[in-house]
Amino acid sequence: MSSAICTTATVAAQAVSAPSQNTALTAAVERELLELAASGTPRQRQRATERLLKAHLGLARGLAGRRMRDGLDRDELNAAALRGLMQAISHFNTDYTCRLSTYATFWVRQAVRREAMRQRGGLIRVPFNKQLRLPQLMEVENELIHLLGKKPTDAELAAATGQSEEALKEVRYCYAPQVSLETALSTDGDLKLEDTLADE
Repeated sequence: MSSAICTTATVAAQAVSAPSQNTALTAAVERELLELAASGTPRQRQRATERLLKAHLGLARGLAGRRMRDGLDRDELNAAALRGLMQAISHFNTDYTCRLSTYATFWVRQAVRREAMRQRGGLIRVPFNKQLRLPQLMEVENELIHLLGKKPTDAELAAATGQSEEALKEVRYCYAPQVSLETALSTDGDLKLEDTLADE
């Protein structure tokens, strides 16, 4: 890792706990900094990236703050948001007509979402693509309930989402309640779930 990258990473780490500052940039200055961050000398890239990070710190924290209501760790979410912001800066193409804040919103949200899912993760790790599909599936299901006045069938839900019924079952299966093998099956607790499994 180069010293420029190390220094920028240090600035980002310090920004997690630093107070927010109003360091707004004009479109022209922002464009100049993005060009330097992309193709300047190592020192220019470092300074440009640091200024862009500081200028968009409020955006990153604001997007991370929406997840804090769920009881998740604030510092970890802020750090994830800054990682997303750094990715946005490194991937930004100066040919784009949008401002960095517009482009960075996607990257920051993705990073914060991944961190939130990591913090909520259970014993079984669910593939990230399925983690994203469950909220979408539930949203469509709720819309169909309002529209149809009843819970939609798997066929109706598959048609509305454009996915196969088998794909929907896979997503639901990933989020089925986890049951411990120590779960008692009898009132006195003598019979447990593991007792009913065949030995191999």
